[in-house]
Amino acid sequence: MRQAGGHEGRRRSVAPATTAGSDGIPADLMLGPGGRYAGWALWLRLYRAGTLVLITFGVAVAVAVGRAADLEAEQLDSAEDLVGAVVSPLALFAVGLILRLLLGPVVLVLVLVAASRSGYDIQPGEDRRSRRARAFDRFRLASAGRSLLWTSAVKDEAVAHLGGRGRRLAVAEVVLRILAVVGLVAIVPASVIGS
Repeated sequence: MRQAGGHEGRRRSVAPATTAGSDGIPADLMLGPGGRYAGWALWLRLYRAGTLVLITFGVAVAVAVGRAADLEAEQLDSAEDLVGAVVSPLALFAVGLILRLLLGPVVLVLVLVAASRSGYDIQPGEDRRSRRARAFDRFRLASAGRSLLWTSAVKDEAVAHLGGRGRRLAVAEVVLRILAVVGLVAIVPASVIGS
């Protein structure tokens, strides 16, 4: 990788601009230059934890009203299945699942934007690869970046960039994760109620 728009003397290697504990991943590659997208990173983590709460409590509600068999039987393979689940006791589960599925493409686009604005570019090798091949490489790197976005190193860097607001978002994420565990635990008593 090299910094786009730079000349030979301005190339950056990946390793020197790293965050503490990130094992070689530059913070500006994930959060944009100067942590520009740090708020987005934390809000996306919060959104992701919120979908887990909806999914786990959705399963607990479905089990409590006796829809456990339907939950196992429904494959939710088509849009009609999803709409049917939304207007049933599976509504929380279906909404959580839909929101969770929408998260993937959104994060992919945001990581592509952050990476393109970070100043890094993919250098053509000796074979002078085509623009299409470079575009596919960018897409693959963004897909990997989407996974890196959920790491604690990127979270810590985003919190550091945002200060107090970042700490509040991180605490809210922890609260939502605890609620997701409570929802998971609630499935057991819900199954007793539903039977």
